[in-house]
Amino acid sequence: MLLLDEPVSALDVSVRAEVMNLLAHLRAELGLAQVFISHDMGMVRQISDRVAVMYFGRIVEEGGWRDVLADPLHPYTVGLRAAVPVPDPTIDQPLTPTVVGEVPDPVRPPTGCPFHPRCPHAEDVCRADLPPLDEVRPGHRAACHVAARTERSEAVR
Repeated sequence: MLLLDEPVSALDVSVRAEVMNLLAHLRAELGLAQVFISHDMGMVRQISDRVAVMYFGRIVEEGGWRDVLADPLHPYTVGLRAAVPVPDPTIDQPLTPTVVGEVPDPVRPPTGCPFHPRCPHAEDVCRADLPPLDEVRPGHRAACHVAARTERSEAVR
């Protein structure tokens, strides 16, 4: 297994491509598992089978990369995706960030969900109870009270 923490973030585009090709080759030839830590959503999409999104030291969403990046469940993942501009002028994109506010103080973490102070959908349950990382859709888990309830109510309809 290879643990790669931002392995190509400081490289120029041509060297980045070479390193990514080498990692893909090692993965295929040697059957290596890779844990690829990155803030670059495009790179994550290119190299990943499964994705885990972390916020404040906890996994808040996990699943296949298509599920997580194309149809995210957690508001933080939605904000991360919205922060990556799409190079297509015909696609309407938000001009303001969807995640606002500051990351909580780790010495005095908020009660309940650590994301609730920044979440546009936070409810009283979010401020009181830490949400478990539950399977909300098959193979797609999220730690969000609101997402879990919304998915259940939509499945009933």
